[in-house]
Amino acid sequence: MVALLGSGEIVTHSVVLGELAVGNLRHRPQTLADLRALLDARECPPLDVLDFLERHRLFGLGLSWCDVQLLAAAELNRVPLWTLDIRLRTSAETLGLAWTC
Repeated sequence: MVALLGSGEIVTHSVVLGELAVGNLRHRPQTLADLRALLDARECPPLDVLDFLERHRLFGLGLSWCDVQLLAAAELNRVPLWTLDIRLRTSAETLGLAWTC
């Protein structure tokens, strides 16, 4: 992960930045500055995310709207999704969108 960060191969999504920003961050100013410096993934419009949700039958799985946005963006950007969230990781694996080391 450190090597990928150093080589500029990591992208982030506004949902991730926002979720982290509303929490208590150690070294808050530097952490937010570091996150802002990551390349931004293109985001899907809400109606496209709804279509993605329906097409992949992701409802009722315990995913949040933020989770589905991340999955849709991973597919749109053709980038794997890395997460420690079990439900999100399971769905990413099922869709072939999970990052594996």
